[in-house]
Amino acid sequence: MGGVLGSIIATTAVVLPSFVIILIIAHFLSKFRNSPYVDWAFIGIRPVILGLVASASITVAMDAFVNIQSVIIGGVVIFYLITFKKIAPNFGHTTCRGGSRGGYTILKG
Repeated sequence: MGGVLGSIIATTAVVLPSFVIILIIAHFLSKFRNSPYVDWAFIGIRPVILGLVASASITVAMDAFVNIQSVIIGGVVIFYLITFKKIAPNFGHTTCRGGSRGGYTILKG
């Protein structure tokens, strides 16, 4: 098909628009960083991000579902890390998702 050149072009086409948008946002954000409105906007965005991460987690969990016990243990671990250890939510999500994938691979091995 496209070979190496095609893969480079496809990767660039996928990554470049997001990269440019982030650069533009970063440029404007640096100008308005001390604004209370920007702070309020970020506070308002947090629940939306939580919902998006939860949605992605559920989608991945449906593919990696081993049994209900592993789901409960993973949920308790994530809740504990985020609530009591103040670990960033994406760290707990990534760690438990990787652990469930590893456990699934070992069990199905």
